[in-house]
Amino acid sequence: MSDAGGSLSILFTAFLLLAFSIAVLSEVKRIPLSVRDGIAHPPLTLTPKAFLKKCVKRGEEIPITSEDCEHGGARQPEYVAHE
Repeated sequence: MSDAGGSLSILFTAFLLLAFSIAVLSEVKRIPLSVRDGIAHPPLTLTPKAFLKKCVKRGEEIPITSEDCEHGGARQPEYVAHE
């Protein structure tokens, strides 16, 4: 009898471990990728065209307030707003 009880105890423990693992893994899928890799990434947003300018070196579109090109690192002239 003790053999059957021991087998049931091991089987029950394995079942609980499996259920816990499934629950934990299903929760991990809900975590955004930016948090999952341990690095804080800014959310991906699209900058409206009105807030973009062309890089003086490569011609890539960059935010108008950028001091350096985010693609090639080229220093940008100071932005002067048109009045």
